[in-house]
Amino acid sequence: MKTDFRLKTFPLYRLNAEMRPEMPGLLLRLPPARCARSRRDDAFLVYLAVSGARQVDEEEVRRMVARAADTFYQTSGSVTTALRAAAAALNADLRRLNAAASEPGQYLAGRVVLLAIREDALYFLLSGAVQVFSLSVEGGQTFSADARAGRGLGLGQAVPHTLGRLERSAPMKLALCAQAPAEWEAFFTREKAATPAAVMADSLLQLNDQDVHAVLLDVQPAEEASEPHNEKTHDPLPSAEPQAQPPAVASRLSPEQRRALAEQALTKIQRGRARWQRWRKAWRQFATRLLPFADEGESADFLSNRLLAFLAVLIPLVVAIGASTVYLQRGLRAQAQGLYAQADALAVQARTETNPVLQRESWQAVLSILEQADALMPLEESAALQKEARAALDQLDGVLRTAFVPAALNLPPEARITGLAASARALYLLDATTNAVYRAERTASGYRWNAGFSCAAEGEVGRLVAVLASPERDGALAVGAGGGVLWCEPGAAPRISRLPATNRGELQIDVAAWRDGFLYLLDRNARAVWIYPPDEAGEFTRPPLYFFDAEVPDVANVQAMDVYGGELFLLNGDGSLTICQYSLLQTVPNRCEEGVILRDTRPGYTDAARIPGTAFAQLQVTLPPNTALLALDSAHSAVYRFSPQTRLLQNVLKAQTGQPPDGLRWTAFVVTPDAVLVVAADDQVYFAPHIP
Repeated sequence: MKTDFRLKTFPLYRLNAEMRPEMPGLLLRLPPARCARSRRDDAFLVYLAVSGARQVDEEEVRRMVARAADTFYQTSGSVTTALRAAAAALNADLRRLNAAASEPGQYLAGRVVLLAIREDALYFLLSGAVQVFSLSVEGGQTFSADARAGRGLGLGQAVPHTLGRLERSAPMKLALCAQAPAEWEAFFTREKAATPAAVMADSLLQLNDQDVHAVLLDVQPAEEASEPHNEKTHDPLPSAEPQAQPPAVASRLSPEQRRALAEQALTKIQRGRARWQRWRKAWRQFATRLLPFADEGESADFLSNRLLAFLAVLIPLVVAIGASTVYLQRGLRAQAQGLYAQADALAVQARTETNPVLQRESWQAVLSILEQADALMPLEESAALQKEARAALDQLDGVLRTAFVPAALNLPPEARITGLAASARALYLLDATTNAVYRAERTASGYRWNAGFSCAAEGEVGRLVAVLASPERDGALAVGAGGGVLWCEPGAAPRISRLPATNRGELQIDVAAWRDGFLYLLDRNARAVWIYPPDEAGEFTRPPLYFFDAEVPDVANVQAMDVYGGELFLLNGDGSLTICQYSLLQTVPNRCEEGVILRDTRPGYTDAARIPGTAFAQLQVTLPPNTALLALDSAHSAVYRFSPQTRLLQNVLKAQTGQPPDGLRWTAFVVTPDAVLVVAADDQVYFAPHIP
């Protein structure tokens, strides 16, 4: 590595009013003899401060920073990729120490600055509560890790970090600080970059007597760099090779010397012209044979002008294309293989990990790294590791994979399916785009599109908010937001009716359910759930009943509802659940419980009102013998299955990896009376004949 600057480090480490001679977390390295090609011109500095509830051995800290440096120099690709890999190595070491803690709560966290030094710039990575003060001829700057990276390394599989870049100039001073007095920022604002580093280090320590954990870097031009001071410093980077002395000018030569130099120059020019003529003649003969359209009369002029100009453009272009192709094939493959090696090392750690939480984090990191590798160049060996990681995560997260079959329905191209309902005979789909209901008939092999079925809402019904399959007859009804009802039956024209008015003004319906012949509607305006009893014909011509008594839950954000066994299940917009118990006794009022606790026994999860990371959008309670409370997680294309009585999470249903509708956004779902799971995804319909 050749540089035009020198770098010296001044450790500033004061603990309990005592200066410490050694800083075990500080290491400056030059490129080793064997390193990745893209690291040959990079100097690397590690600054690590470890804090926590217990002491860590200094030799262990030295080993960690040495491994980080080794990782940096063995990682090909961009400098930021290498910095991230070094941070990941430090994070893995700190997590290993935390996993080996003898008592709970004795965690260690690493605050780190990684610095890659090049001739044109300095690239840095920050993690934890660290600061970097930069002072150059342009002035002072302050850098710190953002909020996302502020917790430091060692506390999880993720590697929180902030990246930055500084234009290198000389002279230049840098202070890397894990623990610095508040006065330092003002000091670097008013100080000059030309101040000697030793003087600046003494001034920083004399600002107050607080504990300090920092290092001062001094960047000087090679020809101006002074000898090391008595302070503890690391070996400076070597300066650039000395330039050759300029040749003597002609005015200092004798006439005989000038004549000899002129003859030598003339001889070289003549030899060059002779080589050019031979090359030109050879190309003219070759092109004459190659290009039959150039006849003898024009060949000389053609070859001396157009062909040579064409070749002058073609040859560099061919060379550039060939070189780019080789680089893309070999360079990208090398980077992908480097990432795969990191993922494979994490997989080894995950297989032997006994803590299921750390095991999950390790497998998640394996998948993340393999995705980065595949983005560069897919590798054959990564497929098996990806499959193993996904299977391990599924087991930890209680995921059951099931095979889905496309229903092959002739939906309009612009269809947007927001609701599904199913009977034993048919599947009904609510299309929000056309404000219509479609029907697919159940067959032995799946579903058959009913092209002759037409059930569209007129203006009297308004916007349809729900479709519900009839529990007794072959048909369905769709509920309008203003209280209109659209009856859809095969072989009959759509019928429109209107629900009887309530005593609380106009209806505003967003959620509906149909159970045991009773129609349940959630009215946001009235903060009510209305129960419409059926008449003798099974229609809703009677005035509704008010579900709640004195205790009325917040229904403003309810987005789904179902009824089972005298209990009303309300799914709120934040993913929490409200359950109301309907009492048949006049002396016992109806009671509601908001924020019902969901029991989650998976490793790393706790019982809570909401499951972190989920976005529940719909729910359904299935009938016996397979009674279950199902909630659609639209964010992750999954259906969560709970026990309706105990609220215990039983498992999570997902599609097989890489097979539709995996990876698609599920907008609606329903479970048929014979336990077939049907989902709408990207405006197509899929069904799982056999739910695990």
